[in-house]
Amino acid sequence: MVHIVFDPSFSGYDEYMQYGNGMESEDYFQGYSPFQRGYGQRGAGVGDVFRGLWRFFLPILRRVGTTVGSEALSTGQRVLERVGNEGVPFKETFVSEGKRGIDTIDNDSVNSITNALDFFRIPPTNVSVSSSKVFELLPSNPLTDTPYHFKLHSSQNFVDLSKCYLQSEFRIRKENEHGQLVNLAADEVAPIQMIGQTFIRNIKMSINGREVFNSNSLMAYKTYFSHELSYSNTAKDSHLNAAGYYRDTGGTLEAGDGYAARRNLFARSRTAQFIAKIDTDLFNQPLYLINFCELDIEILPNDNDFVLITTPNVAQGAAAAAARYRFEVVGLKMYVKRVSLMDGLALDIARKLEVKPARYAVRKTMMKSIYISQGCFEFNANLFMDQIPRRITMGLVANSDYIGTISRSPFNFQPFSVREISIIANGRAFPQAPYDLDYPNLKYVRPFNDMNEAVGFANSTESNGINYEQFGRTHCIYVFNLTSSGDDQAALFDLIKNGTTAVSIKFNQAVPAGGIMLVVMGECDSLHDKLIDGQPPITEILPPLIQLCKDRPDENNFYQQAICWALLVLYLMVIVSLVLQQFCSFLWLKTKPQRDEQHSNYGNPERKSSHSSSVSGMLRQ
Repeated sequence: MVHIVFDPSFSGYDEYMQYGNGMESEDYFQGYSPFQRGYGQRGAGVGDVFRGLWRFFLPILRRVGTTVGSEALSTGQRVLERVGNEGVPFKETFVSEGKRGIDTIDNDSVNSITNALDFFRIPPTNVSVSSSKVFELLPSNPLTDTPYHFKLHSSQNFVDLSKCYLQSEFRIRKENEHGQLVNLAADEVAPIQMIGQTFIRNIKMSINGREVFNSNSLMAYKTYFSHELSYSNTAKDSHLNAAGYYRDTGGTLEAGDGYAARRNLFARSRTAQFIAKIDTDLFNQPLYLINFCELDIEILPNDNDFVLITTPNVAQGAAAAAARYRFEVVGLKMYVKRVSLMDGLALDIARKLEVKPARYAVRKTMMKSIYISQGCFEFNANLFMDQIPRRITMGLVANSDYIGTISRSPFNFQPFSVREISIIANGRAFPQAPYDLDYPNLKYVRPFNDMNEAVGFANSTESNGINYEQFGRTHCIYVFNLTSSGDDQAALFDLIKNGTTAVSIKFNQAVPAGGIMLVVMGECDSLHDKLIDGQPPITEILPPLIQLCKDRPDENNFYQQAICWALLVLYLMVIVSLVLQQFCSFLWLKTKPQRDEQHSNYGNPERKSSHSSSVSGMLRQ
């Protein structure tokens, strides 16, 4: 230890000490130079600022360090492998692999974990539907009388239209020399493709007396277009067999594996059962049909010549063959799925329907057929005059096949030496660059590719089964996409465009004798918002006696005068009551959020209620 002598005569400490006035009101202090003077340090100091920054950046640096460290280890491993195994210079390897490692870390990428580690989340619970049942519906008229009528009466249940099916049972018999119907022996006769749906010539559907669908006697072609183009091979070879679909693989529709499979179903006049979904616009959307609606369906079947096909060795004459075979409808049933909702949700929907009608977004289909006379080299016609469709599907079929020839299939869409075909919508041609087709020399690749592109199979591993050879012989179906984006986005509405839609066809050779038929199916977006109204019209509420006041009553007849005045008062009372009801419903919907909030304050906010009123908030979205 070193001893230092302190001599107070030479070293004083009073003059070096910091001093101030010491008063609470005066914060300034000073000392002799070079000691500190001023008001002193305020706050926690600079160290606290750096500590706050460190606490903010520490989690970020940890995440970045983890990612960078992991990538640095991977980069170092790659550098060592290339230097040791391949003999690449260290500097070159370090630079190239370092750039690769930096590019791997994307600043815009967010962190993610696999779903296999999501242990703390459970699926949502369906609290809207209480029960569902499938009911069997029989036609209201005998099967010997056409058309067939199905009537679905109104009830408190909702109807799942997408789960409604039509079950049919058919039989094929023939007439003997005495005109009596007998069973088949070894006859080569079979039904047309997908007979479970194509036996229908026309379907009319109405809701509460208002017609919502009419196929214009072209229902078979609508079904054929929809299923032949849009369904994959897997579906056609599996569950579509229940509807009578057996794929034709050869170059003809009157022979082959598909024809033989359909023929064997009816061998020796056996009855065959089929079931298929009802292919109408409103039945092809997922929304339920609201309760208390009356649904009427009218089905008109096709003729025998249209639905039956015989091979040429059996059909010794078209007229004789058409008179021999009979296609019989043995059974017809409809299966309808009814859904019961929770009471609270059903009441909320009923109250909202009093203010706003139900809306159904559907893909509306418009069917049309146009005759092209023989000898024509060019054909032009207007297809639709109001709304421009988003997609048009069309094909050419011989007029005799369209009417019905028992030796030919009505779905035999042939090229008929078409050189150019296009759609003109408001002066714009589709496609923009015209086709230059030569079917005899197998030059029709563009319409074949456009058909697959329009139905969604061009860039997919799936296929609808129509190969290049079939397209040029029996499946020559043209599909034109008219949407603004050029893509068929099924979940989105396209911009509504009104105008004239026309077709232009040019032939290399004249149209053959008998003429041909152009079958067209147009699809457009439609919103059915006036089909179902929650409030019935006044004319249905008032009694029929209101018609008495339309005629001038006898002035001398006191009873007629009294009845008319009473009906007038009743009419005004009904109007006032309906206005009050609408006003009360409006107030009820406006104040419902406040009532729900007040009601929730009485209970435990963490408690999950299973009551049906917990889903009423869905309706306000």
